[in-house]
Amino acid sequence: MRPFTTVLLAFLTGSAAAQVDYPTCLSGFSWAFNSLNQSPCQVASALGEACTGLDFPIPNLTSTQNYLGPIPAAANQCRCSSVFYSVLSACAVCQDALVSTWSFYNENCTEVSVSVFPPPIPSGIAVPNYAYLDPTANGVNTFNPQIAQSDVGPDSTAVSQPTGVTSTSASGTTLPTSSKKKSSNAGAIAGGVVGGVVAVLIIVGLILFLRRRKPVKTTEPFDSDKLVAETTPGNISSTIPSTPAPAKYYDPNDPTTYPAEPFVPSLYSSPSPPSQNQSFPHSVVGANHTGTTNYSGMGVIPQQNISYHPGQAGYTGTAEVM
Repeated sequence: MRPFTTVLLAFLTGSAAAQVDYPTCLSGFSWAFNSLNQSPCQVASALGEACTGLDFPIPNLTSTQNYLGPIPAAANQCRCSSVFYSVLSACAVCQDALVSTWSFYNENCTEVSVSVFPPPIPSGIAVPNYAYLDPTANGVNTFNPQIAQSDVGPDSTAVSQPTGVTSTSASGTTLPTSSKKKSSNAGAIAGGVVGGVVAVLIIVGLILFLRRRKPVKTTEPFDSDKLVAETTPGNISSTIPSTPAPAKYYDPNDPTTYPAEPFVPSLYSSPSPPSQNQSFPHSVVGANHTGTTNYSGMGVIPQQNISYHPGQAGYTGTAEVM
């Protein structure tokens, strides 16, 4: 009965393990993995769960995106730890994405933890030593992949806790008191089998009962969309410029495209003399004109460079555009 019980318990406890998504690193970033061959994205997900008490999926990044720091409501010493920032940055690097600066990442933090991860490291997780490097010590205030790659320090893991003391008898074995007890009747065997089955059923029922009574996380799962921002190289920011609305073209069937006032053409018969500060939509080509004024470009015509003769024949006041 013991092997069956062991397999059953292993199946029930194994099925309860949650699957959390995290990005897959590109090839060539083996230096970012820990001694357990866990990627920095997997480590960041585990540390994020330790910080929030919730499943902490890490979203994938494109080459123009970066991970953001916590919002003010979620800014605690754990999320504001440089250790968490460094493994999250290593996760971005191994996706060939952008990395937020340390000051931009912790802008919503009232208190930061440098080279320290406040809560215990989750069991089964090893944090690479490069995560404990001070991001402000390299002179650029950000995670430095080159320095991290050259770090050869040992990983940090959860501290082993004593599981209790197993007591044994002085002799270590139990000997039969009489050789006459070697024989047994069929009724005793049948009773033992039935008792074993009942014990297994009780254990299974107890496990199911405890699993149902396990406190359910009432808080909504961590919103991984708050972790990503669209950026451009050299400008790490969470602000995305809005796209202007497309211009409308004239449509005789759409009154909203009509001009405010219809244009009424008029005759220009008697022009007034241009002033010294009068601006024309084109630059002057020649000066001291006695008839038509030839010009192109944008400029201002000074008064002394124009001969204005309204009485001469042929002058219409219309400028000739080149």
